[in-house]
Amino acid sequence: MKRFALAAALLLLASAPARAQNLLSNPDFDMDTSGWGEGNFSITLQWDGADVDMDPSSGSARVTSAQADAASPSAKGSGMVQCVPVTPDAEYLLSGYSRIPSGQSRTALPDLTVVFFQVADCASDFIMQTNPESNPASGATDAWELLSTPIVAPANAVSVRVFARPRKQEAGGSVDVLFDAIELPEPGAAALGLAALGSLGALARRRTRAAR
Repeated sequence: MKRFALAAALLLLASAPARAQNLLSNPDFDMDTSGWGEGNFSITLQWDGADVDMDPSSGSARVTSAQADAASPSAKGSGMVQCVPVTPDAEYLLSGYSRIPSGQSRTALPDLTVVFFQVADCASDFIMQTNPESNPASGATDAWELLSTPIVAPANAVSVRVFARPRKQEAGGSVDVLFDAIELPEPGAAALGLAALGSLGALARRRTRAAR
């Protein structure tokens, strides 16, 4: 019975379309942070050699925030940003990894979130609504943590701005957070299923490495 189930699963994967293309550019930060920008409110961005897969030929994005987080969902700080086109009413799965380096005087609860726009290039006319936020990281240091959230584009959405936010918890000073492997696959049930399978395998590998 187990062999039959395994064979059926392999056949399903073999007949499925290729894994969905990531809409975000430079999601793995192999050489730099090109494609990403610094959001408002005291955010700085630079490349870092630490990599979620411990790949010596790749790295991550180091986001520094001097902005204290706020209690209101609409004022939880800014971060590293990128704008991409979206399909109205389409379902997406946003995911990525964060790591808080130890030895800092301020703490962070990093997350991923989005803001939708009714025009191309996130230029203006921001759609006012409760924006989906990923699970926040635990605040633990020196460990890569998975952040993920399903999102649905509103009927009048044309573009979306993706935020990777440090969310500094105390006033004063600054905090650094690393982000890596940020994915926003093209919409579609089959694509999301394959992306989820890939994420589960990657999560198992990365958590094992982080525990070493």
